[in-house]
Amino acid sequence: MKIRLIIILATLIATSASAKTVKTTRTNLKPKSESVKLSTVKSDLTVVDSVSTDSVEVRGFDKPLYSVKETFLVTNKLSRRISSITLTINYIDIADRVFNSRTVTVDCSIPSGTTRQLSIKSFDTQKSYYYIRSRRPRAQSTPFQVAITVDSVTLK
Repeated sequence: MKIRLIIILATLIATSASAKTVKTTRTNLKPKSESVKLSTVKSDLTVVDSVSTDSVEVRGFDKPLYSVKETFLVTNKLSRRISSITLTINYIDIADRVFNSRTVTVDCSIPSGTTRQLSIKSFDTQKSYYYIRSRRPRAQSTPFQVAITVDSVTLK
């Protein structure tokens, strides 16, 4: 038994020592030169700064207590695809005081006439707040509500 093991080990060592190495890098490569004329590249992006509530609707906000994300639904009622949206979010406590406010820009792809769920990183890094319409947590926490305003959208 020991002799078989020694023979197998010796065979493995001999075959690995005589194995031929294969060079995997290629030499003499030259980059392709592709020239792009700036005059032929057309931007099809349009930024709309004044968006009516009839054009883009934000609803369905959610942020449970221990969540690191805030989610909401955006409905595109415009005739073109939305590629990004800028929102101002006001966080309001139960006494109707704004305790935090921020403006976020979210890259997205929302075709005309559809609704998509978007998510952003939560303002609540200590995980002590929950959205008033989310499920009520058992732990001690602070409820809040939001007021979301669409500042601008980028159409594609």
